This record gives sequence, structure tokens and C-alpha cells, in this order.
Amino acid sequence: MPADILKIDRAFLSGLPGDAPAAAMLEEILEVARKLNLAVIAEGIEDAGQLDLLRSLGCDMGQGFLLASPSPSPVLEALLASGARLQPPARMDAPANGV
Repeated sequence: MPADILKIDRAFLSGLPGDAPAAAMLEEILEVARKLNLAVIAEGIEDAGQLDLLRSLGCDMGQGFLLASPSPSPVLEALLASGARLQPPARMDAPANGV
């Protein structure tokens, strides 16, 4: 297969974590990616519940406003040149609805 990364569109995260069918679909997408030996990046992570769910399902990478806001290229170039890594927020407690 000519790909090594699968990118999950933000549309798949919009109802999470409270939308059980959407969560089940996301879980299966991640399972298929694992079977194909693909790394997975989810885009559009905007709240802690989405991040927690993705972590619990074993998603490899993520992007979105919760993790970092868009930055001008000089800022990103300086970050890359420094060799530093962005760290996502620490694992957060499960939401009150128990998901």
C-alpha cells in the first residue's frame, strides 16, 4: 500500500465522546488502520473528551485547537530547529457522563 498514515477527518470527531455510534465507528477505523500497519492522526481535536477517547482507543497522533493553535511559519520553524516536542495536555479525568 502506498500510504503509511491514515488521517481521520474532524467530521468523525464532531459528536464525540457522547455519540456512541460515532465512537464505535472511530474504534473500527483505528482497528482497520492497525491491521494495515498504518499510523493514525486525528484532526479537529477541540475538547478534552475527544482527546481522552482517542487516547483510550490508541490513536497515534492528533491535531486541533486543544493541542495547539495555528502559528505563523517563523514560530514553527523555530520550534522545529530547537528539536523540542509539543506535549499534549496531561490525561484528563473522564467527563461526568462516564464516557
